[in-house]
Amino acid sequence: MLEYERVPAIDPLSASETAFVGFAAGGPLDRPVRVSSLDEFSAAFSDPDHPRAGPLVRGGMLGHAVRGFFENGGGACWVIRTPGTPGESDEAAHVGIASGGGMQLLARLDGPLVVVAPDAYGIGPDPAIADRVQAALGHLADASADRIAILAAPMGATTQDVLQWRARLGLDSPAAAVFHPWISPGDGPAGLRRTITPVGHVAGVWARLERRHGVGRAPTASRLAGAASLQGEVARDEQQQLQRNGINVLRAWPEETVHVWGARSLSSDQDFRYVHHRRIVAHLAGSVLRGTAWVGATDGDEDVQRRVRLAVVDFLGRAWRDGLLHGAAAEQAFQVETEVVQDRRRRALVLTLGLAIRHSAELRRVRVAQPLAQ
Repeated sequence: MLEYERVPAIDPLSASETAFVGFAAGGPLDRPVRVSSLDEFSAAFSDPDHPRAGPLVRGGMLGHAVRGFFENGGGACWVIRTPGTPGESDEAAHVGIASGGGMQLLARLDGPLVVVAPDAYGIGPDPAIADRVQAALGHLADASADRIAILAAPMGATTQDVLQWRARLGLDSPAAAVFHPWISPGDGPAGLRRTITPVGHVAGVWARLERRHGVGRAPTASRLAGAASLQGEVARDEQQQLQRNGINVLRAWPEETVHVWGARSLSSDQDFRYVHHRRIVAHLAGSVLRGTAWVGATDGDEDVQRRVRLAVVDFLGRAWRDGLLHGAAAEQAFQVETEVVQDRRRRALVLTLGLAIRHSAELRRVRVAQPLAQ
């Protein structure tokens, strides 16, 4: 009688769970809060002294972005409220390098994440602040295999302005995607934003399309709900010029409804030119990290590594059969290696995944690490 060894199965995770960083009227500061609806967001982040006013803050964009996320089909998301108010905040508090709060908290969240900072343009009057905050968000996403950042070009920028801003930003990364122009969500209470970045709305579109078609589809050519109009129109030839430079465009076409056109990343690497290739990596790497967390209670010996390889091979085999990896055979689509690495601070089991993301001619190597018992 044949006996098969049971190993902990790795479950596939969504690549569309989103984390927001920004200003709100109330709620906990510098603590990630998970919400699954607009009502839950309002309950958690409204001013307790004025609960009917909701979570929106004068001049802020976080509340609009979260609303747009849910309106476009987003599911659960994380929200991190940063100290201060729009126009009078501290860049350091938003990024959180010294305090460990703000955007730095994104590194502590588990699983694949889309990360956005809707209030990057509202921190202070100097436009360079927004550039530095968005660049920092892009670098944070790039540092983890299971993150991708959605960024916004400056408000009111012409095509040439956007191209100059793109060069100034200095990001060459598959973990960042830029969208242009800004949108109007329609009429709102006096003093609140009439024009906002589209980052939260786009994150919702990504979530909706993944749920319908899977993470392997390019998230483009889709209607953007909650956008009454665009701040400016982009002509077809300008759209092509922007997309060649990694900028994704929103257009009121067809039928004068706002649509997302483009799924480019900011990477010059041909294998990761489109965001869904990076999102496939985020999905696979994040699922492997979550599904092998049990090794943290072990010393990572040879038997543990063998069991980990069996589980990861099974998971990647399913991903290959689902069409996320390329190759005529599983051996062409992926490889899995493990080793224990020791440094002064910790021991870790490092998994190196070779993934055929775009074609089977080359396996792209992705490394993820699990801390081990000391």
